[in-house]
Amino acid sequence: MTGLRQLLFTLPQEDKEITIKGVFHDGGGYGGMLNLELYTREGSREYDKSKPMILCLRDDNSSQIIIDDEIKIGDVDYTVVDKVDLKNLGIAYEISLEQVLNMVN
Repeated sequence: MTGLRQLLFTLPQEDKEITIKGVFHDGGGYGGMLNLELYTREGSREYDKSKPMILCLRDDNSSQIIIDDEIKIGDVDYTVVDKVDLKNLGIAYEISLEQVLNMVN
């Protein structure tokens, strides 16, 4: 699912949708790895889990995206949890996502 694609964001604060072009990828290396430590009676285990991210150019549409905006990629819903202006150059954003877990009763 990695690659350049058009991504549709829902902006709840303005009740509208925007489209950006970006690269969807699993974060790794540059701040993208989550280190999860699970403790059990036998000891502890560590798991590394990549978090989903989008790399996109900074433009009028991508500048509107804020934390808690929603995006659907394929059949999976995500929420924006962070947006970083890479190296503060005003050229590109790295948008961190969190998968929305739909609880079924």
